[in-house]
Amino acid sequence: PAAERVAFLWDPRNRIATAEMENAEAAARKAGMRTTPMPVESQADLNQRFKQIEGERLDGLYVGFSPGMILRNRTAIAQFALRHRVAVISAWAFMTDAGGLLSYSPNVAAIFHRGAYFVDRILKGTQPGDLPIERPSAIEFVINLDTARRLGLTIPPSILIRADRVIE
Repeated sequence: PAAERVAFLWDPRNRIATAEMENAEAAARKAGMRTTPMPVESQADLNQRFKQIEGERLDGLYVGFSPGMILRNRTAIAQFALRHRVAVISAWAFMTDAGGLLSYSPNVAAIFHRGAYFVDRILKGTQPGDLPIERPSAIEFVINLDTARRLGLTIPPSILIRADRVIE
């Protein structure tokens, strides 16, 4: 609750991740937080960002979704942040599963399940352009209690009860 300084880690080559970061950064600034953008395009960039995090006093690290660098290094990112007592927050549960503190994200399994419906319709002759565009309808709030304990944080029961999934 007392977080003042948060960094944003994402791959700027991904337009969706860039939009995600812009929205997250705007929300953080609106909440009165100081923000530090940390774009990552390569392993060398990620290593440089790790050094940057070591030198700064961050309260949080928001990690955006990118299928390449970020996804491949999710465990290393979460473990590094935990060693440096930085809470990792993400809009993707894969970061919480890897050791981040919490996420509020579309349920990826539900997205793939719904995708099977569209594949079925196309295979039965429906033109893709005739199918509606849908947004994810299953959103999942995940908390990693093990990470919270290791960071010395207590998650209030009023928050825990709202979680769709709690990692012990």
